[in-house]
Amino acid sequence: MVNNALNQLMTGLLPNKVLQRVKRYLQREARKPFDTSINSYYMNIMHINSEEIPRLPPYFTETQSLAKDEIVDILLYGTPKS
Repeated sequence: MVNNALNQLMTGLLPNKVLQRVKRYLQREARKPFDTSINSYYMNIMHINSEEIPRLPPYFTETQSLAKDEIVDILLYGTPKS
């Protein structure tokens, strides 16, 4: 009952289509900082994917997490070429 109440509260407080916005930001705009190792960058992306995305509306489940190929694309696109 508490989880259901928290999910309803999150749905009311967060902006519309927050899940789509988070995924779009990760895919298009998230960049690895110059002074961060690739392992640390990978761990941050995996933390977002496993801990934060499943807690977003509309479903609040693991099914809305990023797929492995999407994570690879984020890592390749977000890493500078130099």
